[in-house]
Amino acid sequence: MEVRQILAHIDRSTAKGARAAALILLGYAAALRCSELAALTLADLEPRPGGLLLHLLATKTDPDRRG
Repeated sequence: MEVRQILAHIDRSTAKGARAAALILLGYAAALRCSELAALTLADLEPRPGGLLLHLLATKTDPDRRG
Protein backbone atom coordinates (compact mmCIF):
# COMPACT_ATOMS: atom_id res chain seq x y z
CA MET A 1 0.00 0.00 0.00
CA GLU A 2 1.32 3.43 -0.87
CA VAL A 3 1.79 6.17 1.70
CA ARG A 4 -0.94 8.28 0.07
CA GLN A 5 -3.42 5.43 0.40
CA ILE A 6 -2.54 4.96 4.06
CA LEU A 7 -2.86 8.69 4.76
CA ALA A 8 -6.24 8.79 2.99
CA HIS A 9 -7.63 6.46 5.68
CA ILE A 10 -6.50 8.64 8.60
CA ASP A 11 -8.76 11.32 10.06
CA ARG A 12 -6.22 14.13 10.39
CA SER A 13 -8.76 16.47 11.96
CA THR A 14 -8.17 14.77 15.33
CA ALA A 15 -5.00 15.00 17.41
CA LYS A 16 -4.55 11.22 17.27
CA GLY A 17 -4.98 11.17 13.49
CA ALA A 18 -2.65 14.13 12.95
CA ARG A 19 0.00 12.42 15.10
CA ALA A 20 -0.38 9.16 13.18
CA ALA A 21 -0.06 10.94 9.83
CA ALA A 22 3.00 12.87 11.00
CA LEU A 23 4.70 9.68 12.19
CA ILE A 24 3.97 7.89 8.93
CA LEU A 25 5.31 10.80 6.87
CA LEU A 26 8.41 11.19 9.05
CA GLY A 27 9.13 7.48 8.97
CA TYR A 28 8.76 7.39 5.20
CA ALA A 29 10.76 10.55 4.52
CA ALA A 30 13.64 9.50 6.78
CA ALA A 31 13.45 5.78 5.88
CA LEU A 32 13.21 4.89 9.56
CA ARG A 33 12.64 1.42 10.91
CA CYS A 34 9.62 1.03 13.18
CA SER A 35 11.87 0.72 16.22
CA GLU A 36 13.74 3.92 15.30
CA LEU A 37 10.48 5.80 14.82
CA ALA A 38 9.07 4.49 18.11
CA ALA A 39 12.22 5.52 19.99
CA LEU A 40 12.09 9.17 18.86
CA THR A 41 11.47 11.92 21.41
CA LEU A 42 10.78 15.61 20.88
CA ALA A 43 14.42 16.26 21.81
CA ASP A 44 15.42 14.34 18.65
CA LEU A 45 13.63 16.87 16.42
CA GLU A 46 15.16 20.28 15.75
CA PRO A 47 12.97 22.75 13.84
CA ARG A 48 14.80 24.36 10.93
CA PRO A 49 13.67 26.80 8.25
CA GLY A 50 11.75 24.68 5.77
CA GLY A 51 11.76 21.49 7.82
CA LEU A 52 13.23 19.49 10.67
CA LEU A 53 16.67 18.21 11.57
CA LEU A 54 16.41 14.70 12.94
CA HIS A 55 18.99 13.56 15.51
CA LEU A 56 19.16 9.76 15.65
CA LEU A 57 20.99 7.65 18.16
CA ALA A 58 22.89 4.64 16.89
CA THR A 59 20.85 2.70 14.34
CA LYS A 60 21.04 -0.85 13.06
CA THR A 61 22.82 0.27 9.88
CA ASP A 62 24.95 2.94 11.62
CA PRO A 63 25.74 1.64 15.13
CA ASP A 64 28.76 3.94 15.48
CA ARG A 65 26.81 7.05 14.39
CA ARG A 66 29.17 7.86 11.52
CA GLY A 67 26.40 9.11 9.25
